[in-house]
Order: sequence, then structure tokens, then C-alpha cells
Amino acid sequence: MVEISEGIRRVTFPLPWQLDHVHAYLLEADDGWVVVDAGLGTPDAREQWSRALSELAEPVSRIVITHFHPDHIGGTGHLVELTGAPVSQSAIDHETACSVWGEEDWALRLAAWYRNHGLSAALADEVIEEAAKLRANVLWPRTPELIHPGDRLKAAGEDWEVVPMPGHADGQIVLLGVQTGRMIAADHVLATISPNIGLHPESGKDPLGDYLTSLQRTIALAPSIAFCGHHHPIEDPVGRAEELRHHHHERLETTIAALGRETLSAYEVSLRLFGAELPTHGRRFAVAETLAHLVRLEIDEQIVRVEADSGVQWNHA
Repeated sequence: MVEISEGIRRVTFPLPWQLDHVHAYLLEADDGWVVVDAGLGTPDAREQWSRALSELAEPVSRIVITHFHPDHIGGTGHLVELTGAPVSQSAIDHETACSVWGEEDWALRLAAWYRNHGLSAALADEVIEEAAKLRANVLWPRTPELIHPGDRLKAAGEDWEVVPMPGHADGQIVLLGVQTGRMIAADHVLATISPNIGLHPESGKDPLGDYLTSLQRTIALAPSIAFCGHHHPIEDPVGRAEELRHHHHERLETTIAALGRETLSAYEVSLRLFGAELPTHGRRFAVAETLAHLVRLEIDEQIVRVEADSGVQWNHA
């Protein structure tokens, strides 16, 4: 645990993926500490939380989940068990969590989704196996207290406003310090990589369009610093938001170029964009991100969707 700003501490947990860590944040409040995000719900994470919490002179009064992804929501059960604190989550995000983590057939639905977008049966089976293993480490909250855009909490010497930032996840929220402009940014903006913006079975119709709008909202809000879910803080969040907007506009152009004049599945386009050498986890994210860009291009009437018995494909309008 390290103090990274006045009244704010950060705990970093290892992850078993190429992105090998995730941050959670603790904000000091009058009635105890507000914990933002919980890490992945592995037994090692429980032990790490237990050690970290033992350093606090005051109890944890609230747990805030920014979004339902396993490395942010997965350890919630450990935190509730250790602290007894209530959990806050956006209504949209909780609905998505119920759809993903609360339904036994989620892995099968996920594999069928990817098969429809070009994955082989063998790769789809790997998706099922990976998803089943992942669920064991996602201890998600069944009955959180729902928070809404504009809600505020007082911690770390100021008021923090709940701001929706959909894109990376439909229901993702960030906390914006009203007085200082500090932002607990979750995975909305990251310093060294682009957050994955993917189209999934449970996501909205246009996640990339949502994300571009959220980046524009960030530019308008002009936060002074962003404390992110991964890597180091962003000293110029406005500049980083501009870079990410530019990145995705360029990716739209490269997606059209990768499609060429052929009729291809999202999986086939992803091979041209991201290469063939990816683990199952990485390939799933590559296909989802490719789909988000293909759908955005479809909305812009630059390409068209082709529905066939073999699955969904795309070609030029």
C-alpha cells in the first residue's frame, strides 16, 4: 500500500495475464475508508487485502465498484467478508454483472457468440474452459447499493462525483474530485495502453461510439490527474483522452484497410489487425475490439453486415 495523493492510497494486485497487475484505491473519509475496486478474487488477493487492511487505523466504510470486469469486481466477496462494508455499484453495471457472472450458461453463450463471429470450434472450446476457470475467482456482489450519475461522497478532503464513462464497460463509472479535479479513472483511460473497447454478447450496440463520447466528456471535465486501474497515474488526462480518440479514429481506418474488398468475419479481420500469435484470452479481446470497430463503421454506413448460416461477416458498402 502506498500513498499517492493526499488522502488516497493505492494497493496493487498481481494478475495471471499479459496485463499482470491491477490497482485498487482507498480514500480516507470521516467515517472510515472508501475502497474503490477489489481486484481479482483469488485466495492470494484475500491474504493481500487482509495485510493491507491491517495497516489502517480506521475501518472500511464503503466499497465502490467501478465496473464488472473480473480484475475489478472479483475480490468484492473477500472485502465484504473482511470488512462488512456495503458495496456501491452503478445500476447498469450491476445488471451486466448479473448477466455475466450470475448466469450458469454464460460461458456457453460467450463461445456461441465467438463462433458466430468466426472462431473455430477448438478456439470456442478454449473460451469455455477459460471462462469456467475465471468464474471461480469472481466473487461479485449480489445486492449492492445502486449509485447514479451525479451522486457524491465525501472523502480525501473533498467531494467526489459519480460520472458515467461507458465504453470499456457499459456501466463503468469514475469518481471525480469536485474541488481538485483528481479522477479515480478505473479503466476509462490508461497511461501506456488503450483500454479494450469490445463488443460482447452483453454489451450495448455501439461501445466504441460510447467510448468516443466518454473521451469527449473527459476533455470537457478537464481533470487534473487520473489515477488508473493499471500502470501509473496520468498527469495530463485531457491530452491522453485526445490521444485515445486519435488512436481509435486511426484504428477505424486500418480496420477498413484490413477488410479490403473481401467478405470476412471479425475473427479474420482481427488476424490482420492483431496478428495470429495470441493466447485465447488475447484473441477473445482482439475479436471483441475488432467487432466494436466494425459495428462503428457499419453505423457510419462505410461497411455492411452479411448474415449467413456460417455466421456474421462484413464487406464494403
